[in-house]
Amino acid sequence: MALHQPSPYSSSAQTMLSAKTETQSPIQYDRTYLLDALNQGRLVISVSPLLGCDYVFVKHADDESLLDIDNIQRTLNDTLRLLPVTPKQTIFISVIDADDLNYQFARYDFVWVNQNADSITKIDITQKEQTDFMEMIYNCSSPV
Repeated sequence: MALHQPSPYSSSAQTMLSAKTETQSPIQYDRTYLLDALNQGRLVISVSPLLGCDYVFVKHADDESLLDIDNIQRTLNDTLRLLPVTPKQTIFISVIDADDLNYQFARYDFVWVNQNADSITKIDITQKEQTDFMEMIYNCSSPV
């Protein structure tokens, strides 16, 4: 799987993401699409355990379709199934490489229902203190 690179964090705007089923998603995919994205380096996953939580960082390009509103639920569930983490103790963080020195972070909050992430909410991380904290945790994360 691909290796990670460092990043920033802060919370402001929240966006409720619709829960799509596999048949509603524009990308009709199984876990192979996620594995292909990881093998091609389009997604890079790293994990940082901290204070009883697993921060799962997924670095990607801004236009990565596996993390858009129509596919995020499936991608999040597939990612959680690939990793040895406890979903209720996992914090899923999106990392966009904005330029060579700066990253954009977003947190995906979810409710764990019947072995699936549901009611996914995206929270952009924009405040300087939160961005610095996320960057520190991201820099200490281990590639999967």
